[in-house]
Amino acid sequence: RPTPAPVASAAGDACTQGGMNPELLTAFSRPHGCIVRDDVVPSVVSLSTWYRLHATGWLVALHPGVARPARIVETALMRVEAAVAASVPGSSVAGLTAAWLWGAGSGPGEEIELLAPPYRNPGRLTGVRIHRPTDRPYPVACLHRHLPTCDPLRATLDVAAWHPELVLPVLSDFLERRRYGIEAIRRTLAHHRRHGRPGIRALAGAIAEWERADSVLRGPETLLRVSGRPVSLQGL
Repeated sequence: RPTPAPVASAAGDACTQGGMNPELLTAFSRPHGCIVRDDVVPSVVSLSTWYRLHATGWLVALHPGVARPARIVETALMRVEAAVAASVPGSSVAGLTAAWLWGAGSGPGEEIELLAPPYRNPGRLTGVRIHRPTDRPYPVACLHRHLPTCDPLRATLDVAAWHPELVLPVLSDFLERRRYGIEAIRRTLAHHRRHGRPGIRALAGAIAEWERADSVLRGPETLLRVSGRPVSLQGL
């Protein structure tokens, strides 16, 4: 008995005969629904079939080399995934988009924001703003929600530089969600202040504003609980 062919080979053979079931491609979609050309061509389908599926309307282009099945509704996470996939290798989600991925209430932004390695030319992508940092060493991304993403401290720094009017709500959200503590962001501010990084003044102002608001919320009294009873330290 012949050994059954793997799915990818079967799809490729069916493609050459013009009878491919395009639903086979969904097995190769990325976590948020994108299908990337380099993931499926030529191992699963031919390049001509890739373009034919666009022409027939089964695939909808998101960026060059990145598409979604027409029956799948585009989501914000899919837009972010598509931008990363279409950018140069080593790109990561940054700024307001990264802050949104980490839980800030700012939304992903009108444009998806990415960091791309400074030694590569990322080109232009519709609806995507690509920044090329000059930091040494290059910022390290972590995998968050299946996407390479700047950590919350770096995201806050970038929001301060690119969207200074939004840094306070992002900072407040991250502190409330305990993505970092106030001492961590203070240390980050002190480190980058020495290098004259853009956005430092906005970040310093946001930290001061948050601390003022926090002190007002705490009020003039600090309460401790001793044996389950609140004890005021006012006047001690």
